[in-house]
Amino acid sequence: MKERAEQMFWVHNRGIIVALPPDATASIGNAYANRKELDHKDQRRLNAINNDGILKKRYPSAKDGEEYMNSVDMEWREVLYRKADLISVQIAEQAKAIGKEDFAILLFGSVAKGLARKQDHPDPSNIDLAVIGQFTDEEREELLNRIRPIRNKEEEEIGNNVGVFIQTPNKLRNSNYGAAFMYIGSSARALYDPKGIWSSLQEEALSSQRRCKEKKQNGGSKNGITKWTGSKETNVVFKREAVIVG
Repeated sequence: MKERAEQMFWVHNRGIIVALPPDATASIGNAYANRKELDHKDQRRLNAINNDGILKKRYPSAKDGEEYMNSVDMEWREVLYRKADLISVQIAEQAKAIGKEDFAILLFGSVAKGLARKQDHPDPSNIDLAVIGQFTDEEREELLNRIRPIRNKEEEEIGNNVGVFIQTPNKLRNSNYGAAFMYIGSSARALYDPKGIWSSLQEEALSSQRRCKEKKQNGGSKNGITKWTGSKETNVVFKREAVIVG
């Protein structure tokens, strides 16, 4: 058993509250606690969440997001999170069985963000996973075939899909790290990354000067980067949730 601590981030112009990845919680939480400006990489991470295209599409206004939050179930989210963790272990086993060692497995989407809908919702939340590594097309198809029974079983239990996307590191680097920022904006976190593949890619993306286009945001600095200020209208990390996971 281990503790997973997460800071909760209020995206005020969408009316929703997003769980930040554990690897971001320490640095962002420390900056907020000491009322210091975030370093550039953490600013860009929060900016990516603010500008997440899925959030903009689903919650055009704060009122839309506030209404959605009524359907969020954090207990069911923990069930899905644990399932994702177990599935990632089985995916790793199958990837190793076909001779792959260098890869990472990410959880992203509503479960990662802490926005999982209730189990009895008409459209319950699914589990979204990404496998990042140097897979050929043939290896990709073989791995998908090997994990299909695992996905089918879990899909039956949760009443929705278990999506697994297999991508190469270069795919995430393309278009100025566009795909990498998509995962960062979705509050992706590594469930399996012993070789630091996702950690390195994330560092590259957040450090790169060839950044994705960032739009001006409410409460941000003049260049659209989130900063801690005294205004109540800025995005605020307001709560730390500690969860015991197996």
